Amino acid sequence: MLLREPVTSHEISEETGLHIVTAQNLMRCFKKNKVVHVSAWDSDSMGRDCTPVYKIGKGKDFPRRRMTNAERQKRCREKKNSLEKLMHQ
Repeated sequence: MLLREPVTSHEISEETGLHIVTAQNLMRCFKKNKVVHVSAWDSDSMGRDCTPVYKIGKGKDFPRRRMTNAERQKRCREKKNSLEKLMHQ
């Protein structure tokens, strides 16, 4: 499994038995030495880019998606409005 691409540090941790922090440090070291690069980002349940997906070889890192303050406020208002609607049903 380790030779397949792309791979996350969580998958490396599961496959090798290394602690997740050790696997993350290993991948950061590989990235620093240009053995791997970030080819994508996995999102968490809130939609934030949090887990880098690594690919073997040199390459340009895929940028993290950033939300503007306006997008953040809009999202917060929508969530608040949907919760209010649920409370009034």
